[in-house]
Amino acid sequence: MDKYGIDPEIFEKMKKICEKVAGFPIAQYNWNEIANKLTGNRALLKYDWAAIQEKIKTNSLIFSMSDEFREYANIVRESEGLSEEEFEKKFSAEIERSRELGRNGWIPSEHGNPRDFAEWSKYLHESPERIMEFFEEDDERVIKHIKHTLNSIYVEKPYVTYYQNGIKAFDNKDYMTAALYLTILFEIRISNLVEFPKKNAKNQRLRYQDKYSSYGYSIQKNKDYENASGFIEKRFDILNFYPALEEYTNRLFCFGNLPLDMEQDSEPEPDYLDRTWLLHGRCCRETTKEDCVQLINALDVCEFIFREIDIDAKTKNERAE
Repeated sequence: MDKYGIDPEIFEKMKKICEKVAGFPIAQYNWNEIANKLTGNRALLKYDWAAIQEKIKTNSLIFSMSDEFREYANIVRESEGLSEEEFEKKFSAEIERSRELGRNGWIPSEHGNPRDFAEWSKYLHESPERIMEFFEEDDERVIKHIKHTLNSIYVEKPYVTYYQNGIKAFDNKDYMTAALYLTILFEIRISNLVEFPKKNAKNQRLRYQDKYSSYGYSIQKNKDYENASGFIEKRFDILNFYPALEEYTNRLFCFGNLPLDMEQDSEPEPDYLDRTWLLHGRCCRETTKEDCVQLINALDVCEFIFREIDIDAKTKNERAE
């Protein structure tokens, strides 16, 4: 039992229910009625709701968590009806936090939540290695889950060839070979999945610097915002995912021109994985497991976000035909 007087597992389940109903004025809730409905639906709820019902009827549980719950509900309500620009302005601090993660190689994972990502941003300055712990803990549970998911997606050539060769090298700790395959795969997959503009603002052919930028992702992001089912989806896509993706792809792909002649001067190699140096055979820095985990995570999140949209669009077209 915890400070709320009930089992922590039951309390967590109650919190999830509160999150589901967030967005409605709390003062209008009839907690007795809610409790009766919950306990009456025993076919769906296989745990004991009698204790929860008593707690709800006395309001002790709700009042114990009311401050955090009310704050969250207010945020949801205040976000309703906002345009994409207004939404981004309102949550600019969270967007900047995500941008910083992307600039350091990390895109918020589908296996995490906003609290995890807030911790990641602190780790960047204090102990950056702790972000890797998120993926490696519990015998690399998250990494294994991602590999299993991607293995079920990449079943056709050429994707399956690049993915399997990349993961084989990764498992063998040959991280440079793994990064070569995974970088190529990531570049072709994101080009296939995202609707990028055909030309830049000056009506010129899109360069990497334009493609992997706020402008390049603007069409897709606007569609995702308009089609989002609610605040939670908007928060993950618009506040956490897109800002980090823009920064991550910009640093991975947008180094600029690199002379093939070793004698010609160029900017020094960055201290992180860079597509131009890697694919042009100029990479001198050690390619690390962290580089590869960042790529694997980027692939996973992009497939999670964009492939779902692509599948939905195809399904709608098939039904229309």
